Amino acid sequence: MASKKAAAATKEPTKEEIVMKFRDMREEQASLNQKLYEFKMDIDEHRVVEDALKVAPGERKCYRLIGGVLVERTVAEVLPAIQANKKQIETVVGQLQKQLDTKTKEVMAYQAEHKIAIREPGQM
Repeated sequence: MASKKAAAATKEPTKEEIVMKFRDMREEQASLNQKLYEFKMDIDEHRVVEDALKVAPGERKCYRLIGGVLVERTVAEVLPAIQANKKQIETVVGQLQKQLDTKTKEVMAYQAEHKIAIREPGQM
């Protein structure tokens, strides 16, 4: 009885289990890629605002959306906050890129280990 449990624990995964795990890994990879894209777009938006505010006088009024509330500030108050937010987002992008690289290596290793061939749609 004990040997049956040990044999079941070391049992090879079925083809379906291998494919499901591979599919899950690819979905995680795609999710990381999507998040990375969104954060890169945020960086671009921050860069555009930063560039526009750099040429504006510091005492000029500007508006900033904070938590869904539009608040009036001056350029001198908003510009440092925009720059700090952009740096934080860039840090997150760096971390996500590392996670994506790691996940990509895992997916490729799993694919090679189980000899998984990816077929294009319409290919048989």
